[in-house]
Order: sequence, then structure tokens, then C-alpha cells
Amino acid sequence: MFGRRIFLLGAAYFMVGFTRPSGAVESRTLVAFFSRLPEMPSGADAVTHATASTGNVEEAAKTIGALTGAGLYAIRSSRKYPVLHRQNSIEAKKELDENARPPLSSPSVDLSKYSTVFIGFPIWWYQEPMIVRSFLEKYDWQGKTVIPFCVSMEVGIDRAENNIKRFCKGARVLSGRRFESGQTVRPDEITAWLKTDPKGERIMKRRIFLGALAMASATAPLFAQQEKSAFPVEIKISGKPYQAVLFDNATGRAIRSQLPLKMKMADLYGRELCYRFRAPLPTDNVAYTRYEVGEIVYWPPRHSFVIMYAQNGEMFDMQKIGKILSPLPTHLSGDVEIEITAGN
Repeated sequence: MFGRRIFLLGAAYFMVGFTRPSGAVESRTLVAFFSRLPEMPSGADAVTHATASTGNVEEAAKTIGALTGAGLYAIRSSRKYPVLHRQNSIEAKKELDENARPPLSSPSVDLSKYSTVFIGFPIWWYQEPMIVRSFLEKYDWQGKTVIPFCVSMEVGIDRAENNIKRFCKGARVLSGRRFESGQTVRPDEITAWLKTDPKGERIMKRRIFLGALAMASATAPLFAQQEKSAFPVEIKISGKPYQAVLFDNATGRAIRSQLPLKMKMADLYGRELCYRFRAPLPTDNVAYTRYEVGEIVYWPPRHSFVIMYAQNGEMFDMQKIGKILSPLPTHLSGDVEIEITAGN
């Protein structure tokens, strides 16, 4: 209901002649994260060893960024950590025992531009990696709101949260959130977490408002133009044919160039079929907006090709790339095979 009110408010602004300043509205929120690369093998013991949380921290950071409109900042070290988790555990314990401050290799960020900073990391030896302390000690946190999050197999975020309060002097540090290592971080998990704190909810509401303004001013005419020059396709879902179109935009053309296309799509969140490409597809009109049942969209953070079959009112960053013209079933159960071919 709230999102609907915001969208109508945004539309009303344009009806009375409100003009958005040229250029994108700069976010006052940043997601800073440390996610160790390259990939680690799974199965590290989070109690006695460094947590094997390959890619999960970055995945969570990108999802938070997509939901809040925040900028992303990767905390990098010039020190190369071992690939094998046992060796990395030894290195992490050595840094902890020495109270080390590993050197940062990522460029400096102008923190004065941001009022709220999410800080994400894996749990190493019950707490945040020492490289995170290198980052925290580099900047002035006075007056900032800091929201920590972590990924671990078992260990909670409490000790890391207390450490962050010590290192971020003058900041308001909100309750953090732990995500399970090796599990996909779901957008609804993050949404529920943010709504538990008024500050997090305000960030999301502001994101909805700005998205509504952007949609009202820019995307509607473009979507209409793309639909007018749409390319007909047939999509078979578990063998049943559906008439559809792909829009004439960068992502739609990339999909069209790969036809005929077969893929196994996962049934997610009771609303969508999803297939994740290994490599990103080109985009030219990503917008934070709502979707309609039957729309085909692309979610850039995880290279996701998505068919929306049910509505839950959520908004997220997407490139709309097509539409299924035939009625879809209201509920799908389990993963399905689909085939996309050129239509008549």
C-alpha cells in the first residue's frame, strides 16, 4: 500500500509541472564490503577457522544496493590471502594475534558524501577480518549511521558489531544482520531486516520515491517505444507454448541473438521463474520500478533472466525486456524447462 501511495505522489508531482534536476539523484547511502577473492572451497568451520563465505558477502552487498539505491564500495587489500581455507585461517589468526592492519589497495572514498554506510564482511575467528579495521580507522565516522552485516557458517555478528562501535567513534551503529554462508541471500530477507529499524525503512522509502519519479519522467515513453518495435517469440514452459514479445532494447536484442534458447529456470519466491546467465547481458534502461504479471525482466546484479508470474508489490532494479501475451498459471511449483524460439 505504501509503495502505491508513493508512486501516485510521484506521478502527481509531474502532473503539476515538477521537474527533476538533470542527472541522477546521488544516493547518500553506501555499501562498503570485504569479500575475499578468489573463490574458496566450501566447508570451513566458522568456529575454529576462517569462514568460507565465497562471494556471499558481495552478493548480499549488491542486493542491499539494489534495494536501497546505495553505492557500492569494495574493500580490497594488497595482501593476497591463501585460496585454501585452512591456510587462510592460519593467516587470519596471525593477523588477529598481531593486531595487524593489512594495507588497503582500494581507492579512497569520499565518506563526507554519505550519511549511512552499510559495512559487510565474512566472520574470521569470531569477528570481522582485520582488513575491515584498516578501513574503519582510515575515516571519520562522526555523525554517520553504520549498519553492519556479515556472512558466516555459525558465528553471530555480536562481537564484530561491538568492535565496529569502538572503531566508528561518533557514529550511530544499528543492529547488524548475519546471513548464512553458502546460501543465496534473498531480497525479502534484507527487506524484512531493514524494516526492523526506522532508519533502514526510511532509506527504502526514499528509494521507492526516487524510483517513482524516475519512472514517471523517463521510462514510460521509452517502454512504449520498445513495445511498438517488439520482436515476436514463442516461449514453451514445460512444453506448453505461450506467445510473447522481446522488446527492442540492449538486453532484448542480446537474448534474441541467442535464439533458439533452452534453459532450466528456478521457481523463486512464489512469483518468478529465474535463470542466471554466467556472464552479464548488456543493458540500456535499468530502472527501479514495479513489474506486472507476465513481464520478462532482467536483474543485473546476478545476470538474472526472469519471468514474473505472480505479483507481490515489490520494486527492484530491472530492465524490462519483454512480455508474455498469453495468460500464465497463477502458481508454478518447482523448476521448469523453457524454450524460446522466434515467433511469427
